[in-house]
Amino acid sequence: MNRKAVKARKYRVFVLLQWIVVVIISGASVCLSQEQKKSLGELKIEGSHIEKLVLKRKNGQNEIINDPDAIIKLPVGEYSLFESHLKGGYIRLGTSTNEWIDVSQDKQAVLKVGAPLEQVLEVNRRGKVLILNYKLIGVGGEQYRDPMRPETRPSFTIYKGERKVGSDKFDYG
Repeated sequence: MNRKAVKARKYRVFVLLQWIVVVIISGASVCLSQEQKKSLGELKIEGSHIEKLVLKRKNGQNEIINDPDAIIKLPVGEYSLFESHLKGGYIRLGTSTNEWIDVSQDKQAVLKVGAPLEQVLEVNRRGKVLILNYKLIGVGGEQYRDPMRPETRPSFTIYKGERKVGSDKFDYG
């Protein structure tokens, strides 16, 4: 055999080996994706008015669910609430909590998130100063904020009987 024929044969063997590797890899990913499709669990959402949920998996991947139903199907695994967006513009952002939800095939998992919202005003005293902290809390205890809040700060007035004792405006945050 001459050099050109040997070189051509080596090239064909190399291309054949590449195709074999591609077929093996794609076959493995098809098997993996079919296995993941079979391994679905249910997550029941207890709450309402949710536009979008972002759940963080233990492996670091995010699951984004737009307009979730009361029961959603997810791949089996552990999840933590990362973000929730409610109708009306209220958002719960930030790092995921340390509370993990185990979604399995055997048992339906539950996530409490969203409305109805509860308005909470915490009052603390430091000497003669009252510190007021306003929070908007969802059914799961998560705190929401309105990213489009108005420029004017909310105000308050304190009365002792009919007499006005003091008034001021809230600072956000």
